[in-house]
Amino acid sequence: MLKHLEPVSTRSICTLEVVTTSEGLADLLPIWDQLIRQADLSHPFMTHEWIRTWWECFGGDAELCIVVVRADGEPIAIAPFMRIRERVYGKSSRCLRLLANDHTPHCDFIIGSRPDDAYAAIWEFLMNGADSWDMVV
Repeated sequence: MLKHLEPVSTRSICTLEVVTTSEGLADLLPIWDQLIRQADLSHPFMTHEWIRTWWECFGGDAELCIVVVRADGEPIAIAPFMRIRERVYGKSSRCLRLLANDHTPHCDFIIGSRPDDAYAAIWEFLMNGADSWDMVV
């Protein structure tokens, strides 16, 4: 499922789409590959194939929360998050975390272009959604 959010920056017109289903993740393949090429990432740990396989193996009870940032309609970044409940110091907490664990040597945002706009949009997403999670990991 894609959720469309309002523009988040006055510097450019950035919009966000939040993908929450495995089918939505599969549909991101062409955009994902395009951004990986633009970002010139040489390791396999941020590829669509790695993330999709990781999700199938380790997603468990978590909910996908893949944030696609667009500027002027063009994809410029992907932030691969998931929402999950975890016990932190004995308290159940709603966590937003990157799609990674001990089997993932590297995980990050995929920034294809316009990094200032991309990071500003992701930051706004994190700040505006703060009532949906207790911590970002």
